[in-house]
Amino acid sequence: MDVLFFLLTELRMSSPTYSPFFSDSCVSFNKGNCEPFTRLIDPCSCTKYFQCVNKEVIPRECPKGTAYDHTVPVVSSAYCTNEANIIIQQICTQDTPWARCKVTANVSDSELLKIQARCTGSTEGTTIGPLQNNSNVGAIVGGIVAGLLVVILLIAAYILYKEDMLAIPYL
Repeated sequence: MDVLFFLLTELRMSSPTYSPFFSDSCVSFNKGNCEPFTRLIDPCSCTKYFQCVNKEVIPRECPKGTAYDHTVPVVSSAYCTNEANIIIQQICTQDTPWARCKVTANVSDSELLKIQARCTGSTEGTTIGPLQNNSNVGAIVGGIVAGLLVVILLIAAYILYKEDMLAIPYL
């Protein structure tokens, strides 16, 4: 029986798809340290998390209207709490859920950029924080303001021109 267990363990450990480390959270986690009540942040979502079950890391999701609160004690059963409270207390923000890795796992800026890229499905960015706003609202507003200034200057020039025309005596 011990030989069979050894062979199965060796087969599993040598399999190219098996890794003793779980790397979908903020930092790489050794599955050998997977204890009951161990929960890990899903850096890509405020409502999802990972939970250790039988030395494996299983993805979980909080019920609708709740979000994962990584600040509660490990043995607490209230780790899915009101989503609005999580956002108000800035425990997790929906546009940058990976930012909590900086606080909870003390990851470096470069590691945070890698997590952000993994979560957004993009190549590694150069900034940390909310995704860039690619709208052209600023250009539109700037164009309107510039257009209004041109119209005001033309009206002022026309008024000055008319005043000068009235000031010239007719011969």
